[in-house]
Amino acid sequence: MGTAERREREKIQRQGAILDAAEKVFFEKGFKIATMDDVAEAAELSKGTLYLYFKSKEHLYLGIDLRGTKILREAFAKAVENEPDGLSKSLAVGKAYVQFSIDFPDYFLAMTYRETLDQEAIEALKDDPLVQECYKIEHSALKILVDAIEIGRADGSIRSEVDPLFTALLLWAESNGVILLQRSRGKHFQEEHGLGRSTLLDEFFEFVRRSLTPDKS
Repeated sequence: MGTAERREREKIQRQGAILDAAEKVFFEKGFKIATMDDVAEAAELSKGTLYLYFKSKEHLYLGIDLRGTKILREAFAKAVENEPDGLSKSLAVGKAYVQFSIDFPDYFLAMTYRETLDQEAIEALKDDPLVQECYKIEHSALKILVDAIEIGRADGSIRSEVDPLFTALLLWAESNGVILLQRSRGKHFQEEHGLGRSTLLDEFFEFVRRSLTPDKS
């Protein structure tokens, strides 16, 4: 192995160790409160050394976001494998997202925090290889749902007039909202309205099914 290859491997290993430390700090303190000093201390590095690998807290966040998105993409891919039609595949993706939020709550909450970040800071990182990979994985995860909707339009299980991309984006936004609402108010809904733990989510998926299914009248 040449010197350049060894250095690149060592860089990747160090980045991974820093992200491990950053996850611990961000998940315990929250992204807003946690600082680069906290991460440097957890990684047992000087702050100057930390900045050699990650330009900002947003850069670190996107590294963590990438980890979560890779897990989510694989969950989506597996969810659609054995479903018989496009509608079933689309619903399976949504249910996989809910399961992801249960199995990996820290990653889910970190990913939903994305829209609150300094967008100028995010834009400044757009040419960074790690950030480009993050965007690439996000796109491929979304494309699984877009493809499922397109399959549904072709096989007749989903209304032909829906736009696959817009519909996928709307379903993503709606799923986020329902999951967060269930997380924050689920106990209240159960105590005050007698709704079971999964009632809201079950009704949401039934709503989506009715919205996408062609009118047979």
